[in-house]
Amino acid sequence: MSLEPEQILRRLKWLALFATLAASALALAWGVRVAVGVAVGGTLALVNYGALIWAVDGALSSSRSAPRLWAVPGFALRYALLALALYVILARWKVSALAIIVGFSAPVVALFVEWGIQIYVMLLDPTRPAEHRE
Repeated sequence: MSLEPEQILRRLKWLALFATLAASALALAWGVRVAVGVAVGGTLALVNYGALIWAVDGALSSSRSAPRLWAVPGFALRYALLALALYVILARWKVSALAIIVGFSAPVVALFVEWGIQIYVMLLDPTRPAEHRE
């Protein structure tokens, strides 16, 4: 396991996707509509997470390119698009709001799993030299 930021972000995306799929599979016990709600919430969370990374990378980039100019409006635009998507899903598709919230929490679950991985790597990994295990 690595503590490099790019690898951590990539691992977080995969962990969030796995958490969404696992929660959707478990939600099948309450019916297909609930499982679809969890999957939709997780998908929205993953898209929102990707947009957040894009906006932050664009805002912090050193070049004066178009992505940087659109970073701040894009940051606000993602909230507007998220609100519109949630309205359509809740009002038109009649998906359970609780199921969407459960799905939307997939990145939080991924963060806790990554936190555990980081603790293992930093403190408990016997392959690391003792001076790095503080």
